[in-house]
Amino acid sequence: MKAQDGAEESSSPSAAEKGRYRCLDFDAHRSQWDSWLANALHGSSLQVSAHLASYRQYRAEVSLHVIEDQNGNLLAGAAVLSWRVPLVGSCFGEANGAPMGEVAWWPILLKKMSHWAQERRWMCLGVSPHVSRADPATLAALSGCGFLPGKPLAPLEHLAADLRVSLEGRSNQALLASFRRQTRQNILNSLDAGHQIVSPTTPEDIAQTARFLHGTATENGVSVRPLSNFVPTVSGIVRSGAGYAALVEQRGEPMAAGVFVYAGQAHRCYQLATKRTNPDSKAAYFLHWNAITRARDQGAKWYHFTGRSVPSVYQFKRGFRPEEFDLMRHYRLVFHPAMTAVFEHARPPLVRMIRTLFAVFPRRCFRT
Repeated sequence: MKAQDGAEESSSPSAAEKGRYRCLDFDAHRSQWDSWLANALHGSSLQVSAHLASYRQYRAEVSLHVIEDQNGNLLAGAAVLSWRVPLVGSCFGEANGAPMGEVAWWPILLKKMSHWAQERRWMCLGVSPHVSRADPATLAALSGCGFLPGKPLAPLEHLAADLRVSLEGRSNQALLASFRRQTRQNILNSLDAGHQIVSPTTPEDIAQTARFLHGTATENGVSVRPLSNFVPTVSGIVRSGAGYAALVEQRGEPMAAGVFVYAGQAHRCYQLATKRTNPDSKAAYFLHWNAITRARDQGAKWYHFTGRSVPSVYQFKRGFRPEEFDLMRHYRLVFHPAMTAVFEHARPPLVRMIRTLFAVFPRRCFRT
């Protein structure tokens, strides 16, 4: 995909002088994208390149839509995933983004992406901004560009809420004092239990940690991507520098593992699972505490637990007394209403049929 440059239109007289819109080739700019995302004002673990690339297994194409200044520095951006719609033959996309840097660039970026999608005859363009639902600037930008609330048509994760702990200027004592008493005691007990953190660095160790994480999560009844997709995704996140993996060991035995992503001015828990033991080893408390202090020491302002999850896990996270806030729901701009309506009604039974076929026949039978 070749970069497409364009002059900007904005109510601000200096907008055209400050930046330009470009559609970047994903593979050629992955490292630049991850580097910018890690230091952006807002960010999401769903936007790191290794996670985006994992959707290719589901026949998705990835493109990066950005606004740059005259020196090539990114001012705003969104990653777009597009699928070839079965039985219809047209494409639709999903943009994961938030107003990053100057809020004035967000409506410009939305308009440019909309024109780009319409030229490709997509049914609709969906947007899931990972910001507060009450953010007036984002709401104004979406409504001004014609986006309306609607259900996502793409197979993406959509979180309705997030949980985060503020880190800025807080010592270990201040953080511990802000947690619930039982959580605080469990963290202190875990520190005395002989736990050790191991950070895998070699490709073999990273893959082994990812397999342990996947197996442990599956045993605990947590929904995880297929192993063939999960291991390369985790390996890509760690090896690209977009995040890190951590393994908790007790007397040489693995007890828990987690993957954490640098997302904006925050560290975000991408996936975490703890081996079930009796009595409980408290390894999950040890791993989260290590991730929280590591994020603070590296200058992050927030540590995100990522969603409310299942009730038992949600209660566990509440012990850290995180701030809970709603995220913007899905918005979409429909280009072909009739086609979108047909696909919206046809997709649920089609998904059920495909899942049944995958359960009966080997996955390799469906590869092209």
